[in-house]
Amino acid sequence: MVHPVLAKSQNFGTVSENLTKQPWPTRSAPHDKVAADRLAFLRDCKGSIRQGLEKAKTGGKKKPKKGAEAEPAKVIESCTLFVAKEYPEFQKQCLTIL
Repeated sequence: MVHPVLAKSQNFGTVSENLTKQPWPTRSAPHDKVAADRLAFLRDCKGSIRQGLEKAKTGGKKKPKKGAEAEPAKVIESCTLFVAKEYPEFQKQCLTIL
């Protein structure tokens, strides 16, 4: 039986009860290179943030001095990433100059 979500999908033309006879989904829009580049950048950022978090948990490369107690690691519960569609005006001017 086809999952109800697939039956409601706009990318499926005909819905068959047999999954082996189900056609491949069709693209609803052409490939957007800019959107793909943005997605790749966000994936790289996510990886960098996770690596930084792991490094912060272990305390980085520095070891505490002898006799000094290691500081307890701060618990990071969330991370917010802001994405803008365009630069502010002063940054546009700086980029134009460069």
